[in-house]
Amino acid sequence: MTKCRSEFNDYNAVVQDIRKLRELLSESQTKWNNERDHLNSVLSERDQHITNSEAVIRKLEQGVLNAEAESKSWQNRYNAASEVVSRDARVKALSAELNSLNSKYENIIKETAAYKKHTSELLKQERELNARLRHLVE
Repeated sequence: MTKCRSEFNDYNAVVQDIRKLRELLSESQTKWNNERDHLNSVLSERDQHITNSEAVIRKLEQGVLNAEAESKSWQNRYNAASEVVSRDARVKALSAELNSLNSKYENIIKETAAYKKHTSELLKQERELNARLRHLVE
């Protein structure tokens, strides 16, 4: 009987050890399940954060593209306006040069007319002198 009792005690000890191991296993599974759930929720939050960040990045990239297109549009407008201003300035400069040249041309025409008149008078005087000289010589 002592042998039986000893075996029974050993059996009870093994059963108690098995129960303790099952409790530890159950606690470990619960702990690991909680940890897994926690990590899944953290992962889900991070995934949501990444998704939101990507949406913000897409919006910002679109904003940059829009700003670049707007900048290019304004640059084209500026270039066109600069060309117009440049052409206007060139037209004004050419106009001023034309006015200056017209003024010089009118002065040259007046000087030429005055020169013609003066030479005509000199020629007339020379003819008169030649006529007197012929008359005197005759």
